[in-house]
Amino acid sequence: MLYTVVTVCRNALEDFEKTVKSVLSQTCTDYEYVVIDGASTDGTAQSAAEYKKGFDKKGIPCTVVSEKDTGIYNAMNKAIDKSNGKWLIFMNAGDIFYSDEVLCEMAPYCTDGYDVVYADTVAFEHGMYKIYKASEDISLLRDHWCMGHQSIFTSSELMKKYHYDENYKICADYDFYLKALDNGAAFRYVNRFVSEINMYGVSIASYAASTTENFRVLLAHGCITEDRFEKELAAIEAEALSRKKKAPFRKFIPEFAFRLKRKREGWTAVRP
Repeated sequence: MLYTVVTVCRNALEDFEKTVKSVLSQTCTDYEYVVIDGASTDGTAQSAAEYKKGFDKKGIPCTVVSEKDTGIYNAMNKAIDKSNGKWLIFMNAGDIFYSDEVLCEMAPYCTDGYDVVYADTVAFEHGMYKIYKASEDISLLRDHWCMGHQSIFTSSELMKKYHYDENYKICADYDFYLKALDNGAAFRYVNRFVSEINMYGVSIASYAASTTENFRVLLAHGCITEDRFEKELAAIEAEALSRKKKAPFRKFIPEFAFRLKRKREGWTAVRP
């Protein structure tokens, strides 16, 4: 089996159904689908069980697990252990494949001799799109996160060897790929779109937590010094405070103003 496609979710019924429809619509059938649900109470697990019938009908193995976990990376590690495909890709609830042909189009690139095959991502928010190009120079990973998680195919051998470090709550994926790079894993960039990601719901709290942990990962891998780490923490704290002060006024910002701001940042109303 070539691929294992994984979705981990909890109480994300609407977003999950968007994602599962995208997975089920893939024209390539040389894959399995693994859903790890964190004991949802909103019907997500029941929906996954219903969609399983559609995969069964197409002859695509589908595994649905619904049970409590200790966090997103605990759920992802469960999926890794259950996987049978040569390559794994994680598609978060709310995110979709860029097209129905993605798995077929990527097959020629997911070959022996490589451990990580990564491509480009399209972001969607407020009816607008932006291209996030992955870096062809993977050494830049030691400076900043330069790939889209939902556009990475990783060999199951590599994932089963390392798994995700569950001591990290937000950036264990960054730690994983730095660990892979440090240990000589072979990366391959492909100039294609693999996923369209949903940018809604990025909170003030997650900004501070995720950015701080991001720099903790860089520090742990020797990519930055202790001195720079302390300076970055001070900058993060100041930015988080600024965002917190602005938060109450954001609801009064008209939609057209938000879209105008996004347009200045390179977003477009036309899907790439």
